[in-house]
Amino acid sequence: MQFLENVRTCVSVTGGKLYVDFTTLETLTPAGALLLVAEFDRWREIVEYQRLQPIKLDRWDPTVKARLTEMGFFTLLNSTEPVESEERCDPETGDRFVPFLSGHRSEGEKARELRLSIERLGHRLAEPNALFQGLTEAMTNVQQHAYDGSAAVKRWWMSASVNSSGRKLRVMFVDHGLGIPKTLHPDLIESVRAAAARVSESWVKNDARLIEAAVKQGRSSTRDSHRGNGLHQDIQGYIENHDTSGTLRIVSGRGKYTYNKQHGVPGRASTHSLPVTFKGTFIEWIIEDFAEGDRNDQQN
Repeated sequence: MQFLENVRTCVSVTGGKLYVDFTTLETLTPAGALLLVAEFDRWREIVEYQRLQPIKLDRWDPTVKARLTEMGFFTLLNSTEPVESEERCDPETGDRFVPFLSGHRSEGEKARELRLSIERLGHRLAEPNALFQGLTEAMTNVQQHAYDGSAAVKRWWMSASVNSSGRKLRVMFVDHGLGIPKTLHPDLIESVRAAAARVSESWVKNDARLIEAAVKQGRSSTRDSHRGNGLHQDIQGYIENHDTSGTLRIVSGRGKYTYNKQHGVPGRASTHSLPVTFKGTFIEWIIEDFAEGDRNDQQN
């Protein structure tokens, strides 16, 4: 996160006239790839009249280059794309990757496109509606209150990876908005303060606790009657709606909220404070046995 912040600062200071050395990059997780492309896409949009170009591609790590190519890194940035590698999955993890998608609004067609991209890898999702609800809720949050008027770029980005041998689906979503702790409804802030008074005053200043309170109390930053349950019902609900094990991870500001659920056992939440601020909100769902028939196959 510190590296991404350094890139953003350099883009602002230099007007986009800089380069990032990828030849030293040895490994890249799917989540790291999404955060990377989001920051570079922001760079591309701010510097309208310059086109990002990869350099020294022959010196990039082959696995990193193959992963970024499959996830559409060069396509999204409208950049020169390297010759496609024959390797279509990570040789270490067996992961396959879904191309990045980006938008400004709540776009149901983009959520469906992500699902179809996942299923093209050979697995029909067991709970497609739950995924759709989680993604469109995240998009709606971006559209309604993630960004203020000063934001230069008001977008969201998402992608996914599938591990066939491990039967694991990973779906990721990120925006560069104000973050959950800064967009909570005043009523929720007051309830958190009341809880803090019974514990310690520092509790209310803990971003991780604020994210947890937002999820548990199901409150957004709007007063709309049809809103308010999204974080719990739709975003955490994607984990809870599966009769399998899964993990939800939310990073925003200086807080990380994690919700783990094992098959047949109630889920448990945990929070952690981060040493570096993440400017925006990152959401990651990890689902075990995500495909239709996986649970029956295990039981048999």
